[in-house]
Parts: sequence; structure tokens; C-alpha cells
Amino acid sequence: MYNVDEVEANKDEMRKAVLKARPFKPLYVKMKVFYGCNLKCEMCNHWRDTREPPVSAERFKEVIYELGEMGTKKIHISGGEPMLCLQISDFVELASSLGIKVTMTTNGTLVDKVKAKRLVEGGLRGVNISIDSPIRKMHEKIRGVEGSFKMTAKAVGLFQRYKYKGKLTIRINTVVSRTNYQTLATLPDLAHELGADGINLIPVDDHCGEILSMIQRSLS
Repeated sequence: MYNVDEVEANKDEMRKAVLKARPFKPLYVKMKVFYGCNLKCEMCNHWRDTREPPVSAERFKEVIYELGEMGTKKIHISGGEPMLCLQISDFVELASSLGIKVTMTTNGTLVDKVKAKRLVEGGLRGVNISIDSPIRKMHEKIRGVEGSFKMTAKAVGLFQRYKYKGKLTIRINTVVSRTNYQTLATLPDLAHELGADGINLIPVDDHCGEILSMIQRSLS
């Protein structure tokens, strides 16, 4: 997520800010633009809880402007499911116009060709798409919605189709749990088949790191 060269370039300024207890510009910012979600994932509470509506779209734009003025290098957009935010493409276009790199995490089920094309053309430079197993039934068991595997896989293909319109990196996000870890050996094959550039393994309930280590060994 972090560009080591950019962090290195700002280390002296950051050190002075820490020593003198001064504010320091946020180099990387994560923005949760929508709390709710259209899936019912077993490891997540976004669909279970009710929350107050997020701040207005205009306020999000004001924040993006402020971050641009402060020198923020990257914004990562997430939720809940960020594609439920109707202004998501506007946020991407605005941040990109200010010289900020924009990335996003999504379950992909709400992505169509129009949305994918606009996001990539608008400056989206990285997208993490959630797939929790290369086996359809297992993915849908975890995500709680029948048919979600096909929609998510289609989203990877759509972003791949419009990838040439911008410098877009596509990664698969996989939440590793006791439910699915034994099904992940062929995950790299699926990622390659769909045209993804990489895989992010995210442990959910493995406090000692045993499951993640097992998965990494099986994929090596």
C-alpha cells in the first residue's frame, strides 16, 4: 500500500514534526465512503449494523480538496461497499485531478461495464476485488449471497477490459479463515485466469499466524 520512496523522501520533515509536536500531512488516507453493504459476509458486521448516513458527497469532496492541498499522495476508498455510493466516480476523478493516486476495495458485484470504464478513465489506479475461494459454493457461503461469485468474477474481467485506458493494478483480496483455507490452493490459477495482477491474503481469525503460514506454504 505504501510507496517506500515517498516515505523516505518525507522522513526528515516527519521527524521534525514529531519532535516539535506539529501536525504532519497525511501521505496516505483511507476513506470509508459508505458503511452498508449488499452482501452478508460471515466475518463482517457492515450488513448487520445500522449506522448514521455518511457525510454528504459535498463534504467528501471538500476533504479531498483539503488532502490535495496538504500534499496527500494516495487515497484508498473502501466501505462497507463503496460502489453503493453514487458519487464514487466523482471522488475518483476529483482526487486524480489533484495528483492523488486513487485505489479502491470492492466486492465487485455492483460493477458494470459503464462504471468500470468511467472509474479507470477517471484515474483509478488500483482495485482490490474480494474473492474468498476459487470454489463458487465456498465463496458464496462466506459472502452470504447466491450468485455473487459470478458477478465478482465478471467485475475482474471488466476492469481488465478497460485496463489499457489507465495504469490500473487489479488484485484479489482473500479473507483467510478456518472456513475456506483448505480450498485456496488453486486461487492463483483463478487469479491468472481472470487477469488479476496479484493476490492479497488477509487473515481474519488466525491470531497466531498458523493458518496464514500454511496458506503461504501451499501457494509457494
